[in-house]
Amino acid sequence: LQSAVDAQVLAGHTYYIRVSGYNGQYGLFNLHTGFELPNDQCSNALPLGNGVTPFSNIGATTDGPQETLCPFCCGDLQINQDIWYVYTATCSATTISLCGSNYDTKLAVYDTPSCPSSPGTALACSDDYCNLQSQVTFPSIPGHTYLVRVGGYLSATGSGTITVTPGAALNDTCASATTLNLNEPRL
Repeated sequence: LQSAVDAQVLAGHTYYIRVSGYNGQYGLFNLHTGFELPNDQCSNALPLGNGVTPFSNIGATTDGPQETLCPFCCGDLQINQDIWYVYTATCSATTISLCGSNYDTKLAVYDTPSCPSSPGTALACSDDYCNLQSQVTFPSIPGHTYLVRVGGYLSATGSGTITVTPGAALNDTCASATTLNLNEPRL
């Protein structure tokens, strides 16, 4: 005769929970709460677009492989408490930044249509680019999808924003490109 509710919530928001008895009944009760990150597992990666996206890895588990080829600090080759995103590139170079996050972040990008299972498969990775936060710039193919893995150093968790900037390197002006009409007369 107990009740249960599942609800989608946003990090940082306050929610009130109302508890009452059926038909005027009352008494003692235990309230159990918990949460689950929708993109805690690679197989449930959330879409990520250009611009700024808030994130949190608080409560996340680790499901990706160690990145033995990444220049991570202090012997920690794992991206701990990772969450996952899938990004479709719009330009030939992309920058993904976690700068300004409130914890010691790690970041990796994978050029694969499926979740990585072998160590050392990241296309790009970063540990301490801007103080203790991460940023990568990688060559990307417009229309191609990439997996983005966000986590932390050792047991570090927290929140911040992911900033995706297309065409931010290699003198690429794709972000400000306009469509050219080949049938239009030129002077």
